[in-house]
Amino acid sequence: MYQKTFFGADWLRSGGTDCTACDGSQMRQQTLRSKVLALNDAFNTYNGHEQVYEDSIESQKALCLAKCVEGVKADLASYKANLEKRVFVELFSPDIFEVLSDAKWLKGQKLEEVLLSLKDKPLIAFGIAEEVDGHQTKSADDLYQWIAQNIEEMRALLKAIRKLTFKLPPESFAAVYEKQSTKIDMESVETFYYEKLLCVGKLTFRKLQAFRTRAVAEFINKGVLKHAFKPTTEEIAEVDFERVKRELPPDYEFKDFFVVHCAIFKKMIIWKGKILVIDKENYGKYICLHMSKLTDDELLEFFKLEKLLALINEAIMNLPQEDEKEADASRVDLQGGLPSDEMMVAACEQTMIEGLWWAHRSWSVAYRVYQKAGYKGSVTNFVALAKSWPWTRKLEYIPSEDAISKPLRDGKMLAHIEEWVKEGLSDRICRLANRLLEIMEIE
Repeated sequence: MYQKTFFGADWLRSGGTDCTACDGSQMRQQTLRSKVLALNDAFNTYNGHEQVYEDSIESQKALCLAKCVEGVKADLASYKANLEKRVFVELFSPDIFEVLSDAKWLKGQKLEEVLLSLKDKPLIAFGIAEEVDGHQTKSADDLYQWIAQNIEEMRALLKAIRKLTFKLPPESFAAVYEKQSTKIDMESVETFYYEKLLCVGKLTFRKLQAFRTRAVAEFINKGVLKHAFKPTTEEIAEVDFERVKRELPPDYEFKDFFVVHCAIFKKMIIWKGKILVIDKENYGKYICLHMSKLTDDELLEFFKLEKLLALINEAIMNLPQEDEKEADASRVDLQGGLPSDEMMVAACEQTMIEGLWWAHRSWSVAYRVYQKAGYKGSVTNFVALAKSWPWTRKLEYIPSEDAISKPLRDGKMLAHIEEWVKEGLSDRICRLANRLLEIMEIE
């Protein structure tokens, strides 16, 4: 066996210098995104190294690359098949498609030049069998064709995967998240929770609220949301940072990114009265998209927080009757006070019965009225909240970000509701808004 020397791309070494063991299996424990990017790095490392070594070394390197491309292609094919059935644990974020669209692995690169220089030499002379993994490898041209074919098939698979990803329904992400959460032992979280309760004395809503705020703050301070799209200036302004600080110790240290990440986190939660629950669709989507960028410890933080919030919610629901008034008076989140969603549900239902709703866009009116009632959440958060109301699933008009955002874009509906007539908004829009205000007794 020939002695091989590799430069960069350590995963190509496969436990030493014996390249015969390099079949891609060393990447099994990585996410598929990491495998694809590692393969890209390997080609870039090889092609970027100008020195050309003896034929035996170069031919073994080319074989190693061919086998690794074969392995990653097989993984992509399997991933695509599962994605078609909506069975997945990770998603490719947009950046991977951008990186690979410009990838130059073979044509016009050092690898092509080396293989062309070896075309008249039998590879068996360099310790390479005439057939490897079902592929003919008698000559360098065989290796070239093997690599070229796999690269084209990989590109086709990635293109198909990208299209499938765009079409995934939101509930797919929630299902994946729930499936993964069942595999994690939460005993340590429960132990931590009950140990903390022992230190606080008699449970009240305010104490549980402070505990909840601390748990969320600790999660956000860890920076695990750093891969999300940056929120808008308006979304950041909606974070009631002063209120958060009042519920934490005076010496609590906030990271510089804390408020920005609070705005991101708001899109991953749903408020049900005084109860804070995770929106598993958005939460799960973030995890799936960025799994390969997160460490094992960072991934675990998402599941730990959800478990902790569930325990706190259970304690809140079990509070004595006399503590309910305190809970209702103190009900706040990271974005400020939240009015009764039960009242909003009743108002929407009644106005639909009265025939005042005419299209999906009617939800934009409901959103603006809810804002007037004191709601400070984003459109994304409102849609998640509205979808959590059981009766909305039976409606002809389903809430969506597009249905709410489009009518708001020209700016007219952003004016005070009292000024909508003056802004030239239609009679049906104004009638729905006024009726909602009337039912909810909002002045």
